Amino acid sequence: MVSPFYINATKAAYKCCEELYNVVFSSIQENQLQKVLDNSGKNYPTVRKVQLTFSQLYKFAMKNEICKNDLSLKLNTQKFKDRKWEKVVDKVISTDDINILWVMKENNYVQMILIMIYTGVTVDEFISLKKENVYLDKRYIEIVGTKSQKSKGIRIVPVSHKIESFIEKRMNNNMNNEYLFTTDKGRNFKYRDFKDSYFDMVMNDMEWNYTPMYCRNTFRRLLAKEKVSPFLIKKLVGTRSQMSITEKVYIHPEIEVLIDAIDKL
Repeated sequence: MVSPFYINATKAAYKCCEELYNVVFSSIQENQLQKVLDNSGKNYPTVRKVQLTFSQLYKFAMKNEICKNDLSLKLNTQKFKDRKWEKVVDKVISTDDINILWVMKENNYVQMILIMIYTGVTVDEFISLKKENVYLDKRYIEIVGTKSQKSKGIRIVPVSHKIESFIEKRMNNNMNNEYLFTTDKGRNFKYRDFKDSYFDMVMNDMEWNYTPMYCRNTFRRLLAKEKVSPFLIKKLVGTRSQMSITEKVYIHPEIEVLIDAIDKL
């Protein structure tokens, strides 16, 4: 059985081929296929998926005697693999791959990854989040320090409109469990459960090498890209070790300021 991740990844790859949509398949030349890859602006995993999509189309075409040769075998994808992409250097999820996740947003596992990207929470914070600390009517979540954190204080993370419906669905699911995120069987998450059976399942199907920490780094990068002040980024991410005494003790931005920052993403 073909997984929904594979189906959605193929759909995303097919969208890269728009310039060939109205071209008779048997008349397509090798240079036209290479041009699609070269002009896609995508990273290696996505380019590789486009090539695999071409290969599937050629298998069907050759089986039905539409053409005789598989031109996808001649395409150069190695040059994309050799590039030093930003996501490798800075350990963030690329814009291309975030867009692919949004194409797959109806999948429950993908929704959890998107929530992590747009809140910047750690895995421990994510699996420890209780429904009592979610205030959707006021658009924020209270992050209470976990056992693995030295600080047991609370920070406020505003809820982006982009992920609001994902969180609301979980507030209404599994009403007998106090935790917001649970396994498919309704049990509390352990770290290995979430990473191995949920997060990594998406990564493996997509042939990506991201870890949960990439989500937190991506959140920080998205905020910086929108020119959110360094101080507010530290407040949203909860990096108290990087704050001055004044920032830790005396400056407490209103929730509206934090919401305004998150709405820029």
